[in-house]
Amino acid sequence: MRPKLIFLYMLIASVAISAVVGIGVLLIGDFGSLEIRVLMTTLTVTVTSILGLACGAYFESGRWRALPLAGIVLAIAAAVMTFFIIWDVADDSEIFLKSTATVTLLALSCSHLSHYHWHGSTKGLRGRGSRHSFSCGCCRRSYYS
Repeated sequence: MRPKLIFLYMLIASVAISAVVGIGVLLIGDFGSLEIRVLMTTLTVTVTSILGLACGAYFESGRWRALPLAGIVLAIAAAVMTFFIIWDVADDSEIFLKSTATVTLLALSCSHLSHYHWHGSTKGLRGRGSRHSFSCGCCRRSYYS
């Protein structure tokens, strides 16, 4: 199965689970630690899916595959580390928390660069004298250089 589709299905499933849990919490009225952990887990899966979608799209373009592959691996590693923190599997040491933040930022960087390169390569915006443009997925603005 293609990486882009895997991350797309994960995104859809995690948003659906978040909606069901959120509605259940509103109807039942009990918002304990289990519900918070489930919502944080689905949030983590959602973020991982978004990061993986950008990397998967560029990976499937067949161009330079090292960057999107690194982004996918780092996104999954960041998600697993975050799951350990959410479910209290790992100790709350400062080194582990900083390592998780570092891996997450590296995954975000690889995803953003993959999105930039994929968008530029599919729109034909490369070349001498042309105006380069890319859309930042975080803030939905276009930048020109």
